[in-house]
Amino acid sequence: MRDASLGTFLFGMSFVATILLAALFLTLLAVAIIPSHTGVQAREHGAILAFLCNPFSKMETLSFLTPDEISHLVDVRWLLVKGAVLLAALLALLPWSMRRLRDALRKTARTAAFLIVTMFGAAALGTLLTGFTDGWSYFHAVFFPQGNWAFPATSVLITLYPETYFLGCALLFAGFSVVLSATVLAKMRT
Repeated sequence: MRDASLGTFLFGMSFVATILLAALFLTLLAVAIIPSHTGVQAREHGAILAFLCNPFSKMETLSFLTPDEISHLVDVRWLLVKGAVLLAALLALLPWSMRRLRDALRKTARTAAFLIVTMFGAAALGTLLTGFTDGWSYFHAVFFPQGNWAFPATSVLITLYPETYFLGCALLFAGFSVVLSATVLAKMRT
């Protein structure tokens, strides 16, 4: 019984991670497809996206950035690579997990989807109470503890990607997460 509870818990957490990672990569795809920059900024934005999405691209393609900005993007790319590997592993294990834990699947999937919707509701409330800047700073402190993520207002990264740009990305990510969770909930009811 204890093994089944641990297995169900791990399956639920992997389900949550799969939904969140899938939403993250859908957000990246949307950012790549939806035109958000023009002229020189469009070329710079394209170069940054190409660098982030290709773990083999060279830093020289980012010659318009400072070394500190490049260092941060290297860290961002490494985080994305780890996320992609984790997502691939979770998706590969999903069929096995579903066969193995068939009895607990409906309850676990519903709980995972509900957890995501609740988490984004709490994040939205927190953002309303404290502002996006505080949440964005906390996110960076957690994922980039070395501190190479703060830049002056005149930096290329800040002018290309002001706070409002990332607020839009956060809303896209939350939207994709909620839609994927709602899809899971709807599938589990049938």
